[in-house]
Amino acid sequence: MHFKVGVNHQNHQYMPFYAVIDNFDVSTIAKSVCVVPAIAHGGVGQISVDILLSSIPFTLIGRFISDHVAPCVTVSAIDETPVSTSVECFHSAEHSLLVIQQRGPALHGHQWATELTEWLKEVSITRLMVLSGIKGLCRIDSQLTERRPVRQVVEASVESAGNTEPRYLEQVARFVKAGRVETASVKAVDGTGNTYHLIGAANRAELEYTAFFIFTEEGDNRLDAHALLETIRPVVGGVAWTEPKIWGDMFIE
Repeated sequence: MHFKVGVNHQNHQYMPFYAVIDNFDVSTIAKSVCVVPAIAHGGVGQISVDILLSSIPFTLIGRFISDHVAPCVTVSAIDETPVSTSVECFHSAEHSLLVIQQRGPALHGHQWATELTEWLKEVSITRLMVLSGIKGLCRIDSQLTERRPVRQVVEASVESAGNTEPRYLEQVARFVKAGRVETASVKAVDGTGNTYHLIGAANRAELEYTAFFIFTEEGDNRLDAHALLETIRPVVGGVAWTEPKIWGDMFIE
């Protein structure tokens, strides 16, 4: 099944979403929170999403095909879906949670972010939660005393994810006014990848968002991914994080 949701920008009229469920009703994902990884340093966002998908029963509901994301086919980390494509969409009705896993790099970050956030707005997603990394060498003195510091940037009308005092990313704190941050300041932080595209597009689409960042490096980032996932604990509750079984062939102690 294939349905299209209009996207209003010059280069691409539609972002095709291919549902893999017969007679899929898009209203079933309305009012969900959406988690999406940034294409950022260390791939920690994608690793976090793989752990999330392995920890909660999700249903693969569809795939996105975009001119602005490089096509790819790879082995999936999820047992129920042995093959993965560039961008896939999963849903948990129990948690009202939509999860998008992106494996292909964004070729044109601005256009892809616009497509995605406009689609999320069209299907009535309530909030976008972006999981991102920052190059570990960017840590400043006040961040060195923490083992795995996590910071965030919160859109003005959104409360922190369960915290009364959100810990803003110090590197952009001077640009935050009443909870709103200049997206260009996020771009300037090394390793955050396409995060600024995503939150900038969310602002333009009037979509509420929270972006979470963890300092990381290239390599085995599983522990960083676990720490980053704790930021969405208010959404998923007391779920025990479970790593994909296939990782046993990838990470050897």
